Amino acid sequence: QNCSVTWAFAITTSIEYAIKKLYLEEYDQIVEVALSAQELIDCVGKEHGVTGKVCDGLPLAWGFDYVFENGIAYRQYYHHTNTEDECQVVDDEKKYHIAGYEKPTAYNKLGLFDLVMRGPTAVTLGLDPEFFQYYRNDREEGPYFDTAFWRPSVYGVVVEYLQYAVEGEPEYAEWPFFAIESRLRACYSFVFRLPIRETTADANIAGISGFAIRPIVSELLPTPEPPTVPPTPTPTGTPTPTPTPTPTPTPTPEPWFPIYDPFILGDNCNFEKQTTCYWDVIKDDDVTRLYLAVRDAYPTKALAHTRVLALSGMTSLSLELWHESLSKQRRNEAPIDTYFYSDVVLSRGLDVALIPRLMELLQYTYPSRLVFVYGTFKRE
Repeated sequence: QNCSVTWAFAITTSIEYAIKKLYLEEYDQIVEVALSAQELIDCVGKEHGVTGKVCDGLPLAWGFDYVFENGIAYRQYYHHTNTEDECQVVDDEKKYHIAGYEKPTAYNKLGLFDLVMRGPTAVTLGLDPEFFQYYRNDREEGPYFDTAFWRPSVYGVVVEYLQYAVEGEPEYAEWPFFAIESRLRACYSFVFRLPIRETTADANIAGISGFAIRPIVSELLPTPEPPTVPPTPTPTGTPTPTPTPTPTPTPTPEPWFPIYDPFILGDNCNFEKQTTCYWDVIKDDDVTRLYLAVRDAYPTKALAHTRVLALSGMTSLSLELWHESLSKQRRNEAPIDTYFYSDVVLSRGLDVALIPRLMELLQYTYPSRLVFVYGTFKRE
Protein backbone atom coordinates (compact mmCIF):
# COMPACT_ATOMS: atom_id res chain seq x y z
CA GLN A 1 0.00 0.00 0.00
CA ASN A 2 1.43 3.37 -1.02
CA CYS A 3 1.68 6.10 1.60
CA SER A 4 1.18 9.85 1.60
CA VAL A 5 3.02 10.18 4.88
CA THR A 6 3.39 13.90 5.36
CA TRP A 7 3.88 13.29 9.10
CA ALA A 8 7.16 11.41 8.57
CA PHE A 9 8.54 13.97 6.13
CA ALA A 10 7.53 16.85 8.40
CA ILE A 11 9.82 15.34 11.04
CA THR A 12 12.77 14.64 8.74
CA THR A 13 12.46 17.94 6.85
CA SER A 14 12.37 20.01 10.05
CA ILE A 15 15.48 18.24 11.37
CA GLU A 16 17.29 18.60 8.03
CA TYR A 17 16.51 22.33 7.90
CA ALA A 18 17.63 22.70 11.53
CA ILE A 19 20.97 21.04 10.71
CA LYS A 20 21.49 23.37 7.75
CA LYS A 21 20.61 26.36 9.91
CA LEU A 22 23.16 25.20 12.52
CA TYR A 23 25.96 24.91 9.96
CA LEU A 24 25.16 28.22 8.31
CA GLU A 25 25.00 30.20 11.56
CA GLU A 26 27.82 28.50 13.48
CA TYR A 27 30.29 27.68 10.69
CA ASP A 28 29.13 29.84 7.77
CA GLN A 29 28.94 26.63 5.75
CA ILE A 30 26.35 24.95 3.57
CA VAL A 31 25.70 21.23 3.80
CA GLU A 32 23.53 18.58 2.24
CA VAL A 33 21.75 16.09 4.46
CA ALA A 34 18.90 13.64 3.84
CA LEU A 35 17.30 11.62 6.63
CA SER A 36 15.16 8.52 6.26
CA ALA A 37 11.43 9.10 6.52
CA GLN A 38 11.10 5.41 5.66
CA GLU A 39 12.58 4.44 9.03
CA LEU A 40 9.84 6.43 10.75
CA ILE A 41 7.18 4.80 8.55
CA ASP A 42 8.46 1.33 9.40
CA CYS A 43 9.32 1.76 13.09
CA VAL A 44 7.39 4.49 14.92
CA GLY A 45 3.91 2.96 14.78
CA LYS A 46 5.14 -0.46 15.89
CA GLU A 47 6.54 1.05 19.10
CA HIS A 48 2.97 2.09 19.96
CA GLY A 49 1.19 -1.04 18.75
CA VAL A 50 0.02 0.56 15.50
CA THR A 51 0.60 -1.37 12.28
CA GLY A 52 -0.90 -1.00 8.84
CA LYS A 53 -2.29 2.48 9.52
CA VAL A 54 0.79 4.71 9.57
CA CYS A 55 -0.15 6.01 6.12
CA ASP A 56 -3.12 7.73 7.79
CA GLY A 57 -0.81 9.74 10.04
CA LEU A 58 0.76 9.46 13.48
CA PRO A 59 1.40 12.06 16.20
CA LEU A 60 4.53 14.10 15.50
CA ALA A 61 5.57 13.70 19.13
CA TRP A 62 5.84 9.93 18.63
CA GLY A 63 8.22 10.47 15.74
CA PHE A 64 10.38 13.01 17.55
CA ASP A 65 10.49 10.77 20.64
CA TYR A 66 11.69 7.92 18.43
CA VAL A 67 14.43 10.06 16.85
CA PHE A 68 15.54 11.39 20.24
CA GLU A 69 15.79 7.90 21.74
CA ASN A 70 17.09 5.94 18.74
CA GLY A 71 18.49 8.43 16.26
CA ILE A 72 17.40 8.39 12.62
CA ALA A 73 19.26 6.83 9.70
CA TYR A 74 20.61 8.85 6.84
CA ARG A 75 18.51 8.13 3.76
CA GLN A 76 21.41 6.46 1.93
CA TYR A 77 21.37 3.70 4.58
CA TYR A 78 17.59 3.30 4.81
CA HIS A 79 16.03 3.83 1.40
CA HIS A 80 12.52 5.10 0.77
CA THR A 81 10.02 2.52 -0.54
CA ASN A 82 6.76 4.41 0.07
CA THR A 83 5.23 1.37 1.77
CA GLU A 84 5.13 0.27 5.40
CA ASP A 85 7.55 -2.60 6.00
CA GLU A 86 9.49 -4.29 8.79
CA CYS A 87 11.60 -2.03 11.00
CA GLN A 88 15.26 -2.41 10.05
CA VAL A 89 18.26 -2.13 12.37
CA VAL A 90 20.85 0.46 11.30
CA ASP A 91 24.26 0.95 12.92
CA ASP A 92 24.38 3.95 15.23
CA GLU A 93 27.22 5.64 13.31
CA LYS A 94 24.91 5.77 10.29
CA LYS A 95 22.31 7.77 12.21
CA TYR A 96 21.77 11.37 13.25
CA HIS A 97 20.73 12.18 16.83
CA ILE A 98 18.80 15.24 17.96
CA ALA A 99 19.39 16.90 21.33
CA GLY A 100 15.65 17.14 22.01
CA TYR A 101 12.66 19.18 20.92
CA GLU A 102 10.41 21.93 22.22
CA LYS A 103 6.76 22.92 21.95
CA PRO A 104 5.12 26.38 21.97
CA THR A 105 5.00 28.27 25.26
CA ALA A 106 1.44 29.26 24.28
CA TYR A 107 -0.77 27.33 21.89
CA ASN A 108 -1.66 30.30 19.68
CA LYS A 109 -0.05 32.30 16.90
CA LEU A 110 2.23 34.16 19.33
CA GLY A 111 3.62 30.89 20.65
CA LEU A 112 4.14 29.65 17.10
CA PHE A 113 5.85 32.91 16.07
CA ASP A 114 8.28 32.48 18.96
CA LEU A 115 9.01 28.88 18.00
CA VAL A 116 9.52 29.56 14.29
CA MET A 117 11.89 32.46 15.00
CA ARG A 118 14.19 30.00 16.78
CA GLY A 119 14.20 27.41 14.01
CA PRO A 120 12.32 25.12 11.60
CA THR A 121 9.06 23.94 13.15
CA ALA A 122 6.92 20.92 12.25
CA VAL A 123 3.15 21.37 12.52
CA THR A 124 0.02 19.21 12.44
CA LEU A 125 -2.98 20.58 10.55
CA GLY A 126 -6.62 19.66 10.29
CA LEU A 127 -7.37 20.44 6.64
CA ASP A 128 -9.74 18.87 4.16
CA PRO A 129 -7.51 16.78 1.87
CA GLU A 130 -9.95 17.19 -1.02
CA PHE A 131 -9.02 20.86 -1.32
CA PHE A 132 -5.39 20.07 -2.05
CA GLN A 133 -6.12 19.05 -5.61
CA TYR A 134 -7.50 22.54 -6.29
CA TYR A 135 -5.03 24.57 -4.23
CA ARG A 136 -3.30 27.63 -5.69
CA ASN A 137 -1.48 30.29 -3.69
CA ASP A 138 -1.70 33.10 -6.24
CA ARG A 139 -5.34 34.08 -5.69
CA GLU A 140 -5.93 37.80 -5.33
CA GLU A 141 -8.21 37.24 -2.35
CA GLY A 142 -5.50 35.44 -0.40
CA PRO A 143 -4.82 31.85 0.61
CA TYR A 144 -7.39 29.11 0.07
CA PHE A 145 -7.28 27.32 3.40
CA ASP A 146 -9.13 29.22 6.09
CA THR A 147 -11.22 26.58 7.89
CA ALA A 148 -10.50 23.53 9.99
CA PHE A 149 -11.10 19.85 9.26
CA TRP A 150 -12.44 17.32 11.74
CA ARG A 151 -9.15 15.45 12.23
CA PRO A 152 -5.39 15.88 11.73
CA SER A 153 -4.76 15.22 8.05
CA VAL A 154 -1.76 17.21 6.83
CA TYR A 155 1.69 17.70 8.32
CA GLY A 156 4.43 20.08 7.27
CA VAL A 157 7.15 22.55 8.22
CA VAL A 158 6.57 26.29 8.62
CA VAL A 159 9.07 27.86 6.21
CA GLU A 160 7.85 31.46 6.27
CA TYR A 161 5.29 33.76 7.83
CA LEU A 162 4.16 37.30 7.09
CA GLN A 163 2.00 39.28 9.50
CA TYR A 164 2.81 42.96 9.05
CA ALA A 165 3.01 45.04 5.87
CA VAL A 166 6.20 46.67 7.18
CA GLU A 167 8.33 44.98 9.82
CA GLY A 168 8.10 46.85 13.11
CA GLU A 169 4.95 48.75 12.14
CA PRO A 170 1.48 47.91 13.53
CA GLU A 171 -0.31 47.76 10.16
CA TYR A 172 -1.12 44.23 9.02
CA ALA A 173 -0.20 42.98 5.58
CA GLU A 174 -3.08 42.69 3.12
CA TRP A 175 -2.98 38.90 3.38
CA PRO A 176 -0.99 37.75 6.46
CA PHE A 177 -0.04 34.08 6.19
CA PHE A 178 1.92 31.09 7.41
CA ALA A 179 3.67 29.25 4.56
CA ILE A 180 3.94 25.49 5.15
CA GLU A 181 6.03 23.07 3.14
CA SER A 182 4.44 19.65 2.93
CA ARG A 183 6.06 16.62 1.33
CA LEU A 184 3.74 13.84 0.25
CA ARG A 185 6.53 11.61 -1.03
CA ALA A 186 10.31 11.77 -1.09
CA CYS A 187 10.43 13.41 -4.52
CA TYR A 188 7.41 15.71 -4.30
CA SER A 189 6.77 18.72 -2.08
CA PHE A 190 4.79 21.93 -2.29
CA VAL A 191 4.21 25.04 -0.21
CA PHE A 192 0.75 26.26 0.77
CA ARG A 193 -0.52 29.13 2.89
CA LEU A 194 -2.78 29.57 5.88
CA PRO A 195 -4.03 33.06 6.74
CA ILE A 196 -3.01 34.68 10.03
CA ARG A 197 -5.99 36.28 11.77
CA GLU A 198 -5.68 39.44 13.87
CA THR A 199 -6.66 38.04 17.26
CA THR A 200 -5.17 35.06 19.03
CA ALA A 201 -8.69 33.78 19.72
CA ASP A 202 -9.42 32.88 16.07
CA ALA A 203 -5.92 32.75 14.55
CA ASN A 204 -5.25 29.07 15.22
CA ILE A 205 -6.67 27.95 11.87
CA ALA A 206 -6.57 24.18 11.36
CA GLY A 207 -5.00 23.87 14.82
CA ILE A 208 -1.61 24.93 13.45
CA SER A 209 -0.27 25.97 16.87
CA GLY A 210 -1.67 23.04 18.82
CA PHE A 211 0.85 20.36 17.87
CA ALA A 212 3.87 22.40 16.76
CA ILE A 213 7.32 20.96 17.53
CA ARG A 214 10.78 22.43 16.91
CA PRO A 215 13.70 19.97 16.86
CA ILE A 216 16.85 20.99 18.75
CA VAL A 217 20.10 19.94 17.05
CA SER A 218 23.75 20.22 18.05
CA GLU A 219 25.39 17.11 16.58
CA LEU A 220 27.66 17.61 13.57
CA LEU A 221 27.48 15.48 10.46
CA PRO A 222 30.15 12.81 9.95
CA THR A 223 33.18 14.10 8.02
CA PRO A 224 35.78 12.09 6.11
CA GLU A 225 39.04 11.24 7.85
CA PRO A 226 41.84 13.67 6.94
CA PRO A 227 44.41 12.28 4.49
CA THR A 228 47.63 10.88 5.94
CA VAL A 229 50.58 13.08 5.03
CA PRO A 230 53.80 11.05 4.62
CA PRO A 231 56.89 12.55 6.32
CA THR A 232 59.35 14.34 4.05
CA PRO A 233 62.50 12.20 3.55
CA THR A 234 65.63 13.75 5.08
CA PRO A 235 69.35 13.20 4.36
CA THR A 236 71.26 10.54 6.36
CA GLY A 237 72.54 11.87 9.63
CA THR A 238 69.96 14.60 9.91
CA PRO A 239 67.42 14.09 12.70
CA THR A 240 64.03 13.19 11.30
CA PRO A 241 61.46 15.75 12.45
CA THR A 242 58.31 14.45 14.04
CA PRO A 243 55.49 14.92 11.51
CA THR A 244 52.79 17.28 12.69
CA PRO A 245 49.44 15.46 12.89
CA THR A 246 46.86 16.72 10.43
CA PRO A 247 44.03 18.45 12.32
CA THR A 248 40.50 17.20 11.83
CA PRO A 249 38.79 19.71 9.52
CA THR A 250 35.57 21.45 10.35
CA PRO A 251 32.60 20.23 8.28
CA THR A 252 33.19 20.70 4.57
CA PRO A 253 30.72 22.98 2.76
CA GLU A 254 28.66 21.43 0.01
CA PRO A 255 26.56 23.30 -2.57
CA TRP A 256 23.04 22.76 -1.34
CA PHE A 257 21.69 25.51 0.88
CA PRO A 258 19.32 27.80 -1.09
CA ILE A 259 21.26 30.90 -2.18
CA TYR A 260 18.57 33.17 -3.54
CA ASP A 261 19.15 35.27 -6.64
CA PRO A 262 16.17 37.63 -6.47
CA PHE A 263 15.69 40.06 -9.36
CA ILE A 264 12.94 42.69 -9.42
CA LEU A 265 12.57 44.37 -12.80
CA GLY A 266 12.96 48.12 -12.42
CA ASP A 267 14.22 47.98 -8.83
CA ASN A 268 16.99 50.55 -9.09
CA CYS A 269 17.45 51.30 -5.38
CA ASN A 270 21.09 50.17 -5.67
CA PHE A 271 21.76 52.81 -8.32
CA GLU A 272 19.62 55.84 -7.53
CA LYS A 273 18.71 58.17 -4.69
CA GLN A 274 15.95 60.72 -4.11
CA THR A 275 17.99 63.61 -5.49
CA THR A 276 18.53 61.94 -8.89
CA CYS A 277 16.80 63.78 -11.70
CA TYR A 278 13.92 61.77 -13.16
CA TRP A 279 15.43 61.79 -16.64
CA ASP A 280 18.71 60.40 -15.28
CA VAL A 281 17.14 57.48 -13.41
CA ILE A 282 18.20 54.04 -14.65
CA LYS A 283 14.97 52.27 -15.54
CA ASP A 284 13.53 48.82 -16.11
CA ASP A 285 15.44 46.94 -18.82
CA ASP A 286 18.61 48.99 -18.27
CA VAL A 287 18.62 47.75 -14.68
CA THR A 288 18.44 44.23 -16.10
CA ARG A 289 21.48 44.88 -18.27
CA LEU A 290 23.50 46.19 -15.33
CA TYR A 291 22.42 43.31 -13.12
CA LEU A 292 23.27 40.65 -15.69
CA ALA A 293 26.61 42.28 -16.45
CA VAL A 294 27.71 41.33 -12.94
CA ARG A 295 26.61 37.71 -13.43
CA ASP A 296 28.17 37.56 -16.90
CA ALA A 297 31.53 38.52 -15.39
CA TYR A 298 31.55 35.12 -13.65
CA PRO A 299 30.45 32.62 -16.32
CA THR A 300 31.82 29.60 -14.44
CA LYS A 301 30.42 30.58 -11.04
CA ALA A 302 27.23 32.65 -11.23
CA LEU A 303 24.75 29.97 -12.33
CA ALA A 304 26.83 27.13 -10.90
CA HIS A 305 26.37 28.51 -7.38
CA THR A 306 22.78 29.71 -7.67
CA ARG A 307 20.31 27.60 -5.70
CA VAL A 308 17.09 29.59 -6.10
CA LEU A 309 16.23 31.92 -8.97
CA ALA A 310 13.34 34.33 -8.39
CA LEU A 311 12.24 36.75 -11.12
CA SER A 312 9.62 39.43 -10.56
CA GLY A 313 7.64 41.59 -12.99
CA MET A 314 9.45 40.50 -16.15
CA THR A 315 9.04 42.14 -19.57
CA SER A 316 9.67 40.44 -22.90
CA LEU A 317 12.96 42.28 -23.44
CA SER A 318 14.31 41.53 -19.96
CA LEU A 319 13.30 37.91 -20.34
CA GLU A 320 15.34 37.66 -23.54
CA LEU A 321 18.30 39.27 -21.77
CA TRP A 322 18.06 36.60 -19.07
CA HIS A 323 17.97 33.87 -21.71
CA GLU A 324 21.07 35.27 -23.39
CA SER A 325 22.94 35.53 -20.08
CA LEU A 326 22.05 32.07 -18.73
CA SER A 327 22.88 30.39 -22.05
CA LYS A 328 26.53 31.43 -21.58
CA GLN A 329 26.84 30.20 -18.00
CA ARG A 330 28.23 26.92 -16.72
CA ARG A 331 25.28 24.79 -15.60
CA ASN A 332 24.65 23.85 -12.00
CA GLU A 333 24.80 20.13 -11.22
CA ALA A 334 22.10 20.59 -8.58
CA PRO A 335 18.52 21.70 -9.33
CA ILE A 336 17.82 25.43 -9.08
CA ASP A 337 14.36 26.07 -7.65
CA THR A 338 12.63 28.67 -9.81
CA TYR A 339 10.02 31.27 -8.81
CA PHE A 340 8.16 33.65 -11.12
CA TYR A 341 6.52 36.59 -9.34
CA SER A 342 4.20 39.31 -10.44
CA ASP A 343 5.01 42.71 -8.95
CA VAL A 344 2.09 44.30 -7.16
CA VAL A 345 4.23 47.27 -6.10
CA LEU A 346 4.97 48.31 -9.67
CA SER A 347 1.67 46.90 -10.99
CA ARG A 348 3.27 44.33 -13.27
CA GLY A 349 1.26 41.14 -13.48
CA LEU A 350 2.38 37.80 -14.83
CA ASP A 351 1.88 38.17 -18.58
CA VAL A 352 0.29 34.97 -19.88
CA ALA A 353 1.98 35.50 -23.24
CA LEU A 354 5.39 35.27 -21.54
CA ILE A 355 4.75 31.94 -19.81
CA PRO A 356 6.09 29.71 -22.65
CA ARG A 357 9.30 31.72 -22.76
CA LEU A 358 9.54 31.74 -18.94
CA MET A 359 9.19 27.96 -18.96
CA GLU A 360 12.10 27.73 -21.42
CA LEU A 361 14.35 29.14 -18.68
CA LEU A 362 14.02 25.74 -17.01
CA GLN A 363 16.55 24.34 -19.48
CA TYR A 364 19.15 26.23 -17.42
CA THR A 365 17.77 25.54 -13.93
CA TYR A 366 16.17 22.05 -13.97
CA PRO A 367 14.23 22.98 -10.79
CA SER A 368 12.94 20.56 -8.19
CA ARG A 369 10.33 23.24 -7.44
CA LEU A 370 8.63 25.61 -9.90
CA VAL A 371 6.32 28.26 -8.43
CA PHE A 372 4.22 31.02 -9.99
CA VAL A 373 3.35 33.63 -7.37
CA TYR A 374 0.91 36.51 -7.29
CA GLY A 375 2.57 39.19 -5.20
CA THR A 376 6.13 40.34 -4.66
CA PHE A 377 9.05 39.51 -2.43
CA LYS A 378 10.32 41.95 0.16
CA ARG A 379 12.48 44.80 -1.10
CA GLU A 380 15.55 45.65 0.99
